[in-house]
Amino acid sequence: MAKVLRNPYDEGFIMLRRNLLSQPEMVNLINEEGWAGVGIYVAINLYLSHCEGGWGAYTGRQLSAIAVNGKKHRGDVTRVIEKYGLFVIEGSRFTSHWMLCQHGVDDEKLRHTRAHKTRAG
Repeated sequence: MAKVLRNPYDEGFIMLRRNLLSQPEMVNLINEEGWAGVGIYVAINLYLSHCEGGWGAYTGRQLSAIAVNGKKHRGDVTRVIEKYGLFVIEGSRFTSHWMLCQHGVDDEKLRHTRAHKTRAG
């Protein structure tokens, strides 16, 4: 019986910006976490790409699952999400600024609104 070849384009893909690594948040991530931090960032975004609207569950169980898949600790995943300003956390869900752009959300407007709320609150 002939082997059926799968079309790699059927699996989907995510596109990274060419200037991704020169963004200030990513520079901070690389300086503190090294390339392992970039790997965690990409792994998190791969998870989010499978979630409705790009918003994933921000629970200990889900963070542990991401960590196990990347052979890291949950604390490493949590740190990348919380420390570098690359992600948005709303209660028990989260997404990345990159994922918001993929879904057509005006990320600059969102960042400005959040910064204003933080200063006002």
